[in-house]
Formats: sequence, structure tokens, C-alpha cells
Amino acid sequence: EIESIYAPLRQQVNESVSKQEQLVENIRRANQQFQNEKQGNASSEMREEILKNLARAYDAFQELLNNLKEGTT
Repeated sequence: EIESIYAPLRQQVNESVSKQEQLVENIRRANQQFQNEKQGNASSEMREEILKNLARAYDAFQELLNNLKEGTT
């Protein structure tokens, strides 16, 4: 009797686990493809360097702005 109650639940769990494993595999495959394209792409390296430079410039600007605010108050 207990088996008849839990059998459908076990089936649902097994199906859920199977779907999750498939999703994880799809995510791994997509991530590997993304990493491969990212590494081999010179424009993405240039874009990354530009973004780093922008981040450094923004940080410097914020520091200067804070120094100015401290100097005027």
C-alpha cells in the first residue's frame, strides 16, 4: 500500500532529476562554447580592456569628486 502511494512520487522525482541533468549538460555545453568564442575573439579582448579602462577612469573620477566635496565643506 505504501509502495502504491510513493511510486508516483518516485516517478516524478526521477523525471525531475533527469530533466535537471539534461539542463545542466546544456548549460555546460553552452558555457564551453561561449568560453571558446570569447577566448578566440580579438575584439572581445579589446572590449574587455576598454571596459577595464572605463572602470578605472570612473573610479578615479569618483575619488576626485569626493576630494572636491571634502575640500568645499
